[in-house]
Amino acid sequence: MCSDLLSRLLARAKWMGSLRGVAVCPRAPPIYNLLFAEYTLIFAQAEKEATLDISTILASFSWVFGLVINLQKSRVVFGRGTPKGVMTYITTILGVDGGERHELYLGVSASLRRS
Repeated sequence: MCSDLLSRLLARAKWMGSLRGVAVCPRAPPIYNLLFAEYTLIFAQAEKEATLDISTILASFSWVFGLVINLQKSRVVFGRGTPKGVMTYITTILGVDGGERHELYLGVSASLRRS
């Protein structure tokens, strides 16, 4: 139920046009979020409006369910072309670490990089 609400909130932001997902190749549909057990991966363009929406969605989710997101375990991974100022803005608003990291999620690289 919790993850369903989070998915619906993200879908609403997508429908309203404030959240644009990430396509893994030019013809692929964009990905907005992936859920696995208690983990959620959110994919979005590095834009101020999307950042504010994600922050609001996560705050609403926490308020409704009384759950606290562990920011020490949360990360933002940026693409190569993301300006430093945008990275700083996003990590500050979301309260998480960020950068160009090559991290593993369930044994698979969490970075979306072109080969």
